[in-house]
Amino acid sequence: MVMRRPDSEGFVTRDGVRTYYAVHGDGPQTLLLIPPWQISHGWTWRGNVDYLARYYRVLILDPRGNGRSDRPRGPEHYGSKNAALDALAVLDATHTEKAAIISYSIGSRANLRLCAANPDRIACSVFATPSVPLIPDPFDRRARFLRQLEGTPEGWDKFNANYWRENWPEFSQWFLEEACSDPHSWRGIELAVQWAADVDPQVMVDSILGDDLTIEQTQLLATTIKEAKIPTMVIAAEEDQIRSVEEARALSELLGANYVLAEGCGHPVHARYPIWFNLLMREFVDKATPFHERKMPAHTTWRRGLSRPKRVLYLSSPIGLGHARRDVAIASSLRELVPNLEVDWLTQSPVDKILGPRGEKMLAESKHLISEIDHFDAHTVDHCQPAFPVLRNMDTIMVNNFHVFLECMDAKQYDLVIADEGWEVDHFLHEHPEMKRAPFVWTTDVVGMQATAAPGEPFDPSQPGVGDRAYEERMVTDFNYEYISRLERFRHVRDLSLFIGEREDIPDVSLGTGLPTVRDHCDEFYKNSGYVLGFDPKVEISRRAEIREELGYGKDEKVVIVAVGGMAAGRNLLRKAIDAFPYVKRDIPGLRMIIVGGPRIAPESLYTGELPDGLEITGFVHNLYRHMAVCDLAVVHGGLTQTMDLTATGVPFIVIPYLRQFEQQIWVRHRLMNYGAMQYLDYRDLRKPEGPQQLAFAMTTELKKGHVRNYKPVADNALRAAKLIVPLL
Repeated sequence: MVMRRPDSEGFVTRDGVRTYYAVHGDGPQTLLLIPPWQISHGWTWRGNVDYLARYYRVLILDPRGNGRSDRPRGPEHYGSKNAALDALAVLDATHTEKAAIISYSIGSRANLRLCAANPDRIACSVFATPSVPLIPDPFDRRARFLRQLEGTPEGWDKFNANYWRENWPEFSQWFLEEACSDPHSWRGIELAVQWAADVDPQVMVDSILGDDLTIEQTQLLATTIKEAKIPTMVIAAEEDQIRSVEEARALSELLGANYVLAEGCGHPVHARYPIWFNLLMREFVDKATPFHERKMPAHTTWRRGLSRPKRVLYLSSPIGLGHARRDVAIASSLRELVPNLEVDWLTQSPVDKILGPRGEKMLAESKHLISEIDHFDAHTVDHCQPAFPVLRNMDTIMVNNFHVFLECMDAKQYDLVIADEGWEVDHFLHEHPEMKRAPFVWTTDVVGMQATAAPGEPFDPSQPGVGDRAYEERMVTDFNYEYISRLERFRHVRDLSLFIGEREDIPDVSLGTGLPTVRDHCDEFYKNSGYVLGFDPKVEISRRAEIREELGYGKDEKVVIVAVGGMAAGRNLLRKAIDAFPYVKRDIPGLRMIIVGGPRIAPESLYTGELPDGLEITGFVHNLYRHMAVCDLAVVHGGLTQTMDLTATGVPFIVIPYLRQFEQQIWVRHRLMNYGAMQYLDYRDLRKPEGPQQLAFAMTTELKKGHVRNYKPVADNALRAAKLIVPLL
């Protein structure tokens, strides 16, 4: 779970109970985000804080009973009165004179009390899918709450104190599935269930018994707020399974509030549709609060359309440096075809290692992107990278980074957007097709998601209690179904989808039960550009001896290069190769092994002491492909770029793909089979005590076979890809 680290944090104590709070950002206007019921905590706002904190000073808190706050026993410690007083105490502790209050669900009760009792402290207030008593409850939940149950309860009969005490996990799972009723909400449900597991069932019982807010009191509070002329907004969700739209509308009428109806949406609109919610919050807060300098950019420009040069915004994925190299090659070809074309890059480190030496520059807005590669590295443990769970856990990063993309589109007029696996832009443009501003090209070398867990293996190793292989298959199918449904419904969002390869490079595997195969899907939605190398392999092959001499490699020297791309996740593989070195050296006396840590692995972290003769450890190597093109053997982690570079130049290589990484395990493996380049080792074997010897044996065997391999030829198709794109310019 990812959310920006707070700029400061602390506890406020009231009546002996500590409440945790955190401060994010330093904007001139403060927002206080009130959590809902004790079933959740401040992280319910995880999709909102990153963006809002760039413009405001954002306060979040954990309610007493959950998160990092205390968990007192007894109804007297809970209810909306205590929640409002805790929120007020946080305002005091953070020296906040006036704040915009944003609440969700039951948190709206505390919001009402806070605003009515302290109108001079409130700049404006938002009530998202409010859970407040204003109309009779058709389920009569409160009256049923203390009843003695008979038999097995179903539906809202589970809203019962005795059932909670005995079956809290079952209730929370049912309730949160009801709340998160929007299709494809499983990630949100998983998180909410985890948060609910952190609370004592008796605390939940106390939270119900401790709240005595009545319809009459709600009416009085709302009227008081209206009379105080506090700007307010009420957001209702049309498909809300927890509270009725009529209740939200009644509250908006009492408040005299701006009423927003989210059609086709369920209860947690702030979490399920954070892009829309965040922009709505910014618009409302900025209109409702006094002017400050950050509301308007300090400097803007506009230029009439026909007088400006053609301009492309290029998004290049940092997950693998090969994206950047092929993107630069395509951009260069586009410039050849379109004179005076301007290309702006929205991307992040370590892509700058490729862009900089080639004269390309990243936009200043790139500094606001949250690192995707940090996230992947953090979730890769000993060469195991469960790609699908890791991608799902990247949701808040995607929200933040899409907001940055929108800001770039606001700042300049672009004639075309190209996204090389810019997952966030593709996802949210299909979720919000009305936000498309320019023709959009999607490029990728992998389509859809595939399950990789072995039977009985945890779906997500970082959360072993969530599910297994069967669960992963269901989640993959759900993801792919949503993906295909959006492409079919909003075909106009992508003006062009390019698969970087040929049709035979696409594995003919299913996207899930009831869904097409990947190849059939690509036949309908994609054009094939051929593979993009970014260099001419014929030149490297024809000048091999000359290049070896230029790079300092001896004519008869056996050179082995071990490299793991632009991520730190391959560190353990490099260590395995270092351990294997003496065994290979014993059989190949003239061996020279070069360990390449790349941009994210410090050489000193791999080996301490004096290096043995023949072993070298280095960091990032510019144009590494040239070194690999003339080496005698390469050992790589299974990324597409390095393996295809080696295939193109006919160099023998050993592939040791990340475990659970479906792109390397399925897509790259399939493509390499097409080119006749297959020498794989399973990293699980390298974990064994004899693992280094096994790796050494494989390396020695390949070295003794000689240098040249007769792989299927690989051409550079950068110009071919550019010619498919250029009609959109």
